[in-house]
Amino acid sequence: MLLLMTIAAQRSDPRVVVAYGSTFGATEEIARQVAGALAARTGRRPLLADVAWTDMTRIVRYDVLILGSSTWNEGELQPAWDGAIDALARSDLRGRRVAVFGCGDRFGYPDTFGDALGILRRHARAAGAETIGALPMDRLGYDPDAFEAGEVRDGDDLVGLIVDDEIDDDARAAHVAWWCELLTREWDEAPRRERIGSDETVGA
Repeated sequence: MLLLMTIAAQRSDPRVVVAYGSTFGATEEIARQVAGALAARTGRRPLLADVAWTDMTRIVRYDVLILGSSTWNEGELQPAWDGAIDALARSDLRGRRVAVFGCGDRFGYPDTFGDALGILRRHARAAGAETIGALPMDRLGYDPDAFEAGEVRDGDDLVGLIVDDEIDDDARAAHVAWWCELLTREWDEAPRRERIGSDETVGA
């Protein structure tokens, strides 16, 4: 019986949640684009969850957590994450994979641009998650030598998908599609485990 359960788990697709905090709708729009791009690639639509209305204990049940936030004030998470980030940090994320995304103003706030992504990734790693979805800075058109923000970068890589508010819709869609392709490749390469969760939209 245990062997059959293991084989079934290996053959099933990972359960994916796209969880975000959004005030004016920009991060929510990216979350919806990410969910749509993943659905198009995998044939299974992820759970789309607003962290302002969805309990984190439900979100962390999923196999792949794609977490989004804009960056506020002096490099802080979007306010809906205030309580959710503590719940994330208290969770046992061993065996889960986490990717991060967000948006921001690179020219208005160059020194904190995308800092929220680094905060999310740091807390997820501290809770035991494997992080995926890092990508070269120049792939999104950023010059590593001129890039001032620190939390969102890891050497010449970005820790996740950071979308500049100033880019046009076509470029944004292309970045989302390319990142989602990267995510599916990375989670396919990771060891499979028992899949839990359900497909639905909550609090969006």
